[in-house]
Amino acid sequence: AGINAVGPFDPSISPDGKSLVYIQRVNEKLSLWVGTIDTNSSVPIYQEPDLLPINPTFSPDGSSVYFVIKGDKRRKAVLVRRPVLGGAITELIEDVAGSPTFSPDGKQLALMRNDAETRQSTIIIADTADGKNEHTLLTRQAPTNFSNTALSWSPDGRYIAFGSHKPDGR
Repeated sequence: AGINAVGPFDPSISPDGKSLVYIQRVNEKLSLWVGTIDTNSSVPIYQEPDLLPINPTFSPDGSSVYFVIKGDKRRKAVLVRRPVLGGAITELIEDVAGSPTFSPDGKQLALMRNDAETRQSTIIIADTADGKNEHTLLTRQAPTNFSNTALSWSPDGRYIAFGSHKPDGR
């Protein structure tokens, strides 16, 4: 689903399987919600009128939600973290696309960056705690780009799976 979806969309289930984070459109505005699966109850955790939350996912320990904020008031999309039980939003990495995937030990995350000027898409790795120690894993030049919708770090930590496409769509 995408930003024009009517009902809840972009869901992610917590590692323990008890909670759900998703985006909901209310009064033509997007907001981020966390719910308990057993009780089918949810509460909003992010509602900013001019900034859109996208690509939410839980941290490996389930204590925080990571998501991307973008909108007219932001020059570049930014990956942020917010504790599930409340607290301040921490901005981590600017100029990102898609949701992060986490290393097996939870200490690093990988995500995409797309540069419109250079027409490159890049997979970057950074520290989960603060977004620091960023480095490039792999870069593709247009017209061959990464799909920014699905990165997955293998449980043994040796691989990161990603989608890529050529100009003909393959």
